[in-house]
Amino acid sequence: MTEKKLFNILFVCTGNTCRSPMAEGFLKYLLQNQTNINISSAGTSAILNEPANQSAITVMNEINIDISNYQSKPITLELLEYTNLILAMTNHHRETIIYHFPSIMEYSFLLSDYASNGKIKREISDPYGGTLEIYRNAREEIIYYLEMAKDKIIETIV
Repeated sequence: MTEKKLFNILFVCTGNTCRSPMAEGFLKYLLQNQTNINISSAGTSAILNEPANQSAITVMNEINIDISNYQSKPITLELLEYTNLILAMTNHHRETIIYHFPSIMEYSFLLSDYASNGKIKREISDPYGGTLEIYRNAREEIIYYLEMAKDKIIETIV
């Protein structure tokens, strides 16, 4: 029997403590029955091993997803080498990684653009430093686009 290759998805934001860990946590929950997938996240300006933001942890706990053990990481060439799909929170994140790593252009997308097959090009605003309500809004936007993208991702990895 042929072993299926692991499909690697990477979420990208700035500090890798708010949006991308929330997206990683929710997609892991959404695709928990998929065994041939690896979901991670990184930041364009992340410091290695910073914990997830407490407000991000709180709003994810509200929907029973625990990201409290999350540790941030910066984007590196080594990380990108095995990535099959990059989903960025903003156009600036996508443009930054393409500038530094041009070879990833063909599999790098704005989250909303990927989820909507190019019909929506909405950025996920950075909730950092905001109220819990701002974090909830970011969480709900992320959930909306990931639920929209779920079938497309599953079709890609099968």
